[in-house]
Amino acid sequence: AMLYYEGGAIPQYEGHIVVGMALTSRVMASKVARHTSTFQTADIETSVLSSNRWFRPVDMKTGPDGAIYFADWCDSRLSHLDPRDTWDKESGRIYRLSATGAKVGWDKMDFAKLSGDELIKLLSHPNKWHRQTALRVLWDRGDKALLPKLKKLVSEDKTHLALEAFWALNASGGFDDAFALQTLKHPNEMVRYWTIRLLGDRKRVTSAQQAALLATAKSEPVAEVRAQLASTVTRLPGKDALPITRELLLRSEDVTDKHVPLLLWWAVESKCATDRDAILRMLEDSTFWHAPIVQKFIIARLGQRFTAERTDANLETAAKLFALAPSPADADELIKGMEAGLQGDAVKSVPPALAKKVAELWASRAPTPTLISFAVRLGHAPAATAALARISDAKVPEADRRKTITLLAERRVDAAVPTFLKLLRFEKSDALRLDLVNALQRFASPDIARELLDLYPGFSGKLRDTAQAALASRPDWSRRLLAAVDEGQLKKEQISIANLLAITAFKDTTSDALIKKHWGRLTKSSEEKEAQIAKVKKLLTSGKGDVKAGHELFKVACAVCHTLNKEGGKIGPDLTGYERDNLDFILPAIVDPSLAIREEYIAFNIATTDAQTLTGLVTELSKTSVTLLDIGGNKTVLSRTNIKDMQASHTSLMPEGLLDAMTEQQVKDLFAYFMSGAPVGKK
Repeated sequence: AMLYYEGGAIPQYEGHIVVGMALTSRVMASKVARHTSTFQTADIETSVLSSNRWFRPVDMKTGPDGAIYFADWCDSRLSHLDPRDTWDKESGRIYRLSATGAKVGWDKMDFAKLSGDELIKLLSHPNKWHRQTALRVLWDRGDKALLPKLKKLVSEDKTHLALEAFWALNASGGFDDAFALQTLKHPNEMVRYWTIRLLGDRKRVTSAQQAALLATAKSEPVAEVRAQLASTVTRLPGKDALPITRELLLRSEDVTDKHVPLLLWWAVESKCATDRDAILRMLEDSTFWHAPIVQKFIIARLGQRFTAERTDANLETAAKLFALAPSPADADELIKGMEAGLQGDAVKSVPPALAKKVAELWASRAPTPTLISFAVRLGHAPAATAALARISDAKVPEADRRKTITLLAERRVDAAVPTFLKLLRFEKSDALRLDLVNALQRFASPDIARELLDLYPGFSGKLRDTAQAALASRPDWSRRLLAAVDEGQLKKEQISIANLLAITAFKDTTSDALIKKHWGRLTKSSEEKEAQIAKVKKLLTSGKGDVKAGHELFKVACAVCHTLNKEGGKIGPDLTGYERDNLDFILPAIVDPSLAIREEYIAFNIATTDAQTLTGLVTELSKTSVTLLDIGGNKTVLSRTNIKDMQASHTSLMPEGLLDAMTEQQVKDLFAYFMSGAPVGKK
């Protein structure tokens, strides 16, 4: 192995194996990064790479001798379950990466026999392992006789030793209220940082400590310390936390920080339930609204927080926020946040104060998409009328029309159905028509099924797939779809097995009879699947396929769900790093996709209160809604109040029979592309 540091090789490092089997593949550490916590003794972060398919590194540590040790799980399987039980349960390896010529191993030292003074001396050892082990033994002992020496070290030292001594002091029971007031002013910022952290662990502060933390919030020059203070106030009572939080929110230099603004939002959010009135009093100061962090990160989130959980008290607080907003721009930020919070379940009852505010806002502004959505979700009738006019107006940007279509579908505005059907017939944009099909399936009208079947022959690509899935989602619509096949309007080859399987779940005698008549049995037995696996294996040894032709097949048959070489969908696993050259691994997954389903790709069957059944991956769960991603890549947001039943499926979203419709040459072509560029391993 070789270490690379700041772009230049350091050839004096080499790899050594210390336990297990012989090293069978080249190991290289190649990634460069300073100031990492991975190996503090060297300021170098290492990446260990191998061409050996069994190489599964799971942990890395710095050893007492300064070398880097890493454990190898040593198995060809990844972490998900393999029902064939072929993983190795006995082998494992540990490697050591050390400097050439360095002493191998280390002299044994019994830390338990060292005196307290000797352990304190080790707190300045250059190797982190020695420092941490000494600290652990000090923690075990809890020797209060060492406190004077440790306090002196903390008070007098300004280097990293001060922090190590501070940790040892805390481990020995010496971190008390009086000492905390001293270390809050320590010149080493990490001592200040850990003082604030430990005060947060207690979840309480004295009045003197609260005053000191308030002063720190106003004057602390180091962003990391301010970040810790923002985390700590989340754990303190509101009366102590909110004044500190306010001062941190006023610090404009943190507005571009990656962490501090959101940490401060969590601090505010943690008090929304317990200290609502105190938060509102903080907002009575109009200048507070103009602080950069407040404007950019807090106002909209406050609006979202008080509308996402729709109690009467929260919705009344939402109305009060509008009353406190010092400018129309601030009110617009609240509208943006509240519109996001209102997504999901419909609001059952809008308090009069909020309804009045909605009417005032509607009368004072142009009807932007956000305002329309906000007002529709709060039941403002003129907003629904404006939404219908907006989706019919070709001058409105398509993106805005599409959002409004989704809104009307989510809110089940029945008056939208005739408009949707008219637009579906005459609109040119496939993207907009796709949204219309997704929207129409939320309504139970029989007119929708008739119209979809009438327009179906003119659909193409994803639009056709989505329309077919919609027709398969309701029992009466499914009967119409299968009747169209029976009457010769559609060819049976046009209907996907996945949709047929979804229809069988309705247990409708008419549909089941038509499926049996035209398709027979939809699934294969285990013996038939094993026979197909053997047949394909034999086929792939009989000649080579065409990679280019296989690429085109992959785009049609697989890329809707799977990514390979940065191309394709994300409904199924990314196949790029899989053992695509190992037919014993990959063929069963293709022929029998339900054999083993990774947890994150388990499909759910959701039955709605209006007799619709949808199947897909659950991508988001909230208290009010469930977001489902179907096999066509379409997202549907379902209100929890409209969900009758939700069950995990034992069947993979990937249908069986992928290879059945292909010729032998096409199968060769598909696997030629599929296996090209696979990770190096045994074929």
